[in-house]
Amino acid sequence: MTHPEIYLRISGDGRNFGKKVKHVMITFSILNDKNKLHQPENHYTTTLYPGIGKYEILNIVLKHLIVELRKLKEEELEDKHGVKWKINLYFSSDWKFLMICLGMNAANSKYFCPWCEVSKEQ
Repeated sequence: MTHPEIYLRISGDGRNFGKKVKHVMITFSILNDKNKLHQPENHYTTTLYPGIGKYEILNIVLKHLIVELRKLKEEELEDKHGVKWKINLYFSSDWKFLMICLGMNAANSKYFCPWCEVSKEQ
């Protein structure tokens, strides 16, 4: 293996715990082992905070994670044997959380399209 690769999936979503308590959770999993991918012990929580998923909040909470992921992607990961691993990042979420992360309108908003300014009434 001259230049191995790690396929890393980052997932996020908002969660309701009861009627009034809300949390946002960001997890990651390594996609290389397809046989164990759907087992809970292969998903790791990186971020969990009480509150709502809002762009401004996510931007603050995930600031250091974003820096570290960018660094991993650009500089690769070197193991103790000196082998450099290329990191391939994937993001997984529902439409609503994806739009929040990108700072765009939700799918049920008046101007829902990320590419144009057509309203839902038109």
